[in-house]
Amino acid sequence: MTEGLLPDPATLAQMTPDQIRALLADMPDAHLAALAEATEPAEQGERVDLLPHQEPPPPGWDGWVLMGGRGCGKTFTTAYFLGQLASSVPGLRGRIIAPTLADAVNSVVNDPQSGILAHFPKAVLKTSGVEGVRLSFPNASTLWCVGTPSKKDVDRLRALTNIDIDHFEEAAANPMLAEAVSQAALSRRGNRLPKPVWMASTTPRPTEQIKAWKASSEDVLGEGEIVVLRKARLQDNPYTPDAYHHHAERLKGTRIYRQEILGEILEDVEGALWTQTDFDRSVGPVRWQDLVKVVVGVDPPSGAGTCGIVVVGKDTNGHVWVLADYSIEDAQPGEWARRVVQASEDFGGCLVVAETNQGGRMVTSVLKAAKQTLPVQTVVATEGKKTRAEPIAVLWEAEEQIAHLSGDVPSGVSLDLLVDQCLQWVPGVGNSPDRVDAMVWAATYLLPEVIKQWKVVGTIIGGRGRTAGGTVVGAGKVSWTGGRKAAQ
Repeated sequence: MTEGLLPDPATLAQMTPDQIRALLADMPDAHLAALAEATEPAEQGERVDLLPHQEPPPPGWDGWVLMGGRGCGKTFTTAYFLGQLASSVPGLRGRIIAPTLADAVNSVVNDPQSGILAHFPKAVLKTSGVEGVRLSFPNASTLWCVGTPSKKDVDRLRALTNIDIDHFEEAAANPMLAEAVSQAALSRRGNRLPKPVWMASTTPRPTEQIKAWKASSEDVLGEGEIVVLRKARLQDNPYTPDAYHHHAERLKGTRIYRQEILGEILEDVEGALWTQTDFDRSVGPVRWQDLVKVVVGVDPPSGAGTCGIVVVGKDTNGHVWVLADYSIEDAQPGEWARRVVQASEDFGGCLVVAETNQGGRMVTSVLKAAKQTLPVQTVVATEGKKTRAEPIAVLWEAEEQIAHLSGDVPSGVSLDLLVDQCLQWVPGVGNSPDRVDAMVWAATYLLPEVIKQWKVVGTIIGGRGRTAGGTVVGAGKVSWTGGRKAAQ
């Protein structure tokens, strides 16, 4: 009955709102009723009332940034808004731009609770064809899914033009965010909304683009685009499971709690050997089974403190990967020794590298009592923690990074507290960095030649690369450039 009432979807998608209104004005009432039935918005799933921080800003914004802690409902908010817009505006053209294609599809589209398809089931995810991965709606609206992990992927945004809306999912985790934002803006010139707009949802990190968005939202003079920044904490979402709230509470007092749970933008700690940028650009996929060697670094406690237990591996390129943090707090010797055994066994019965300054032969005895056949190599600290840690920190800072964090950590051995300690520890200030020390022992064992060369040059220059102009280039080669880091 509706055949021939409207132009084909492709033509309709290119029409302006005024042209569509003129077309509908000349249509008989009976045809309008049939058309309304045929173009009814996609059937919605169970309605979830929006929380205050999930309500979209009043009209007029160019960009909407929802910045919040884990579990505050960011993905649901933006996915639901995108679904509503796409189902109500015929021919809408939008993009979901994420760190990877899998992030866009699995989180924004397919998530059974938060994804678009959970609330707009008449939309169809299409994964084949020359148009690429996209979500198609009955009214000819399309949302393309794009991952931008590299410059080559960012350039793919050029192929999608006349875009009405862009959504940057987990923006701060996107390694090419600034480039993607710039490239996307060039093709955001659709006319199916009053003006093209963009959204971003993210757990905040102090990246340049995040800081720029924050500054734009505080532009009281109204110069430039209108950016609305909304903030939220995990605690603002009553629907998050209690078990996750309990887990979050255990992180209280750390930088990771303030950033990942409260959604704060944290600046780097002056004097710390590591920066947030060091870690943001170092996370990558790795299978420990593919590494040439894996060891467990152990920094035993002096008394009832934390026993640092960190697993580190080395790949065929001579790069080290931090794989897991099994550190245990306030444990008796037998208890932390069993934890060391567990770490070794989880990674194929690998070697344990344990410092003996805080217990001498007792350390080996305790570990052997936990498992007689446990392979153990003891090390003795003859230098301060800062001197030992500096070379490893430089490996993260280098243009051609040699140190990395695994992006696939076994359940229950998160690297969050280790990273938090790296970012907060200022040599000579505060408590002993037990987790950091365990990681340093393991990495030093795996890269003895790199560490030896760094120490020779570092002694001559008198400090770490960030202040003395040094860099580590390639696997096992150290060079100094006299002022800035540069690859050779």
